[in-house]
Amino acid sequence: MRTSNITLPSRWRAAYKAALELLESDKPYNDPQDARARARVQRMRTDTRRWIREQKMMAAAGLLSPVQTLFIAHIPDNWREIDLRRRSLRQ
Repeated sequence: MRTSNITLPSRWRAAYKAALELLESDKPYNDPQDARARARVQRMRTDTRRWIREQKMMAAAGLLSPVQTLFIAHIPDNWREIDLRRRSLRQ
């Protein structure tokens, strides 16, 4: 019996975890106290969303491994709906 060694690159795993944290985060976009922190959070969200879009396009083109494709399929990319749901939960 053959054993399969399916490993994901550590950078890919880190980006995937960041994407999941973004989805579960309920931090507001605006922090009136600290403009630098607000800009940093917004940049991080934008970079993570861009990474997710790129990964979904690569998965659709068949450029990712089956395991990566499975993981990426579980991340939603309807950001407007996610943001609206997050705002309604805060209120």
